[in-house]
Amino acid sequence: MRLVQLSDYAGPYPGSFVPMLRAATETARSRGFATELVLQEHTRQHAWVRELERQEPGLRFAEPSRRALRAILEESDAPTVLHTHFTGYDVPAALAALGEPVAPAITQRVALVEAIVLGQTISTYAKTSPAAAEFAALAQHTLRRLTP
Repeated sequence: MRLVQLSDYAGPYPGSFVPMLRAATETARSRGFATELVLQEHTRQHAWVRELERQEPGLRFAEPSRRALRAILEESDAPTVLHTHFTGYDVPAALAALGEPVAPAITQRVALVEAIVLGQTISTYAKTSPAAAEFAALAQHTLRRLTP
């Protein structure tokens, strides 16, 4: 399984999002997922992106377009989850996935991956952030609902 996280976050500082993204990526990788992070080219100017480049071998830059994301999908035959953050890649990711084989329960499978990868990782931040605590609770609820 391959997890490609697409983010159009472009803040000048990492905030809480970048550490969460790294933690989710590390957790997914530790569970056997091939992982990649995709950012827009204009984010290269930020110090946190340069640091992320040193830490994440699967970081790349691609425009939020169907063509660019389709090319990423075509690099591998592995089942791939395109997980978007914020909104810039939402529509291009959906368009890029058109024509891909879709399992009947793909929505549930994506939710399950998110619950496992993100929910358990985010719970470590829940002690210091009400927003992270709320997200962790939602992810854990999703996990319980989707697993027999």
